[in-house]
Amino acid sequence: ELSESLALPPQITASANPKSSTGRIDVFVRLVADSGGGRRVAFDEVPPGYEGPLYAEISPRTFSILAREGSSLNQLRLKAGAPRLSDAELKALHAREPLIDGPADIDGGIGLSVDLKPAQGPVGWRARRHAALIDVDRPGALDADDFFEAIDAPRSGFIILDPDEFYILASREALAVPPGFAAEMTPINPGLGEFRVHYAGFFDP
Repeated sequence: ELSESLALPPQITASANPKSSTGRIDVFVRLVADSGGGRRVAFDEVPPGYEGPLYAEISPRTFSILAREGSSLNQLRLKAGAPRLSDAELKALHAREPLIDGPADIDGGIGLSVDLKPAQGPVGWRARRHAALIDVDRPGALDADDFFEAIDAPRSGFIILDPDEFYILASREALAVPPGFAAEMTPINPGLGEFRVHYAGFFDP
């Protein structure tokens, strides 16, 4: 059970996501709201007018973690109405204030792609197995090289991702979220494949 509870007004809903610092160490966190009263409540969603406790399902996938009372692993975003922009509204916004550096592939959102030809540095990192314990309340206390190995740019133009491994890869596009807006990355797109592309999808203005 989380330390925080909610008492939402009737017109306000909420959605949750792991914090970026949580997603980067391959810890999957889902918010659970009490489904009392016979209503169905999805993971990471809180219905309008909800009043009650909150719970978290925490699943470390690669590293062992140390968490304690007060540790912050996920975050909540409050919403009123239907804030999602249509494709037409996204295109108009991108024309006024470029959301990415280059042409935008807009189809139910903005498509992003993996960068396998960076100007410098590795294309990404793969998590090391059997690494040390991570204290989630001590950011920056450990050497990242003890937990991740760099993946160099491939000469072939592609990389092979092994099952049950955790990778951090950079996008080719740089994203800019204008003031007054917020963004969220889709975790699973069945049109691309049956896999989760992230554990922390909130972008702030």
